[in-house]
Amino acid sequence: MTIRAELMESLSALHLDNTPTLERQDKSQFSQLNNIWRVKTIAERMYAAERIDESAYHNCQEWARSYVSLYGGYNDFRFCNSTSENKHDFISFTMEQLVKRDNIPAIREYIGKYYDNLLILSLYRCHSSGYIASMVNSKKPRRSIEKMVDSECVCAYQKLNLFYNDVFSRKRLAK
Repeated sequence: MTIRAELMESLSALHLDNTPTLERQDKSQFSQLNNIWRVKTIAERMYAAERIDESAYHNCQEWARSYVSLYGGYNDFRFCNSTSENKHDFISFTMEQLVKRDNIPAIREYIGKYYDNLLILSLYRCHSSGYIASMVNSKKPRRSIEKMVDSECVCAYQKLNLFYNDVFSRKRLAK
């Protein structure tokens, strides 16, 4: 038997456990599709429950991609597949990064630090409402705090959507 055949045989018999660690399970909510575990963000849950519309959901995803490209670094992109049909040259990629670099501080100023922190916790760090509620020091029941976190995240996503709609309407008027 060749080395390649032995390697293929041993790898096919190997069962890799891709479940998240217990610590990560406490921080985020997960879904499983075809034995692949995936983080389910608050925005995805709110979109599925129709508490935010499709535009707000896509703007949340755009914000997360922008934030990752500016602050996350190489490790956050390492396992991402490109969904872009457009291939960039160096100049267009640099221009896109400069626009994103300007957008994140502008969004922070537009929506406020409170909502910006909620965006970071819910979209970048992918924390669940329960985990964010556990960060809050309150004597109220945890479930009521989780509901408050959900409603505040919806407000943050709507403000983010307003920002993106305002920016795009200004770009259309400038043309």
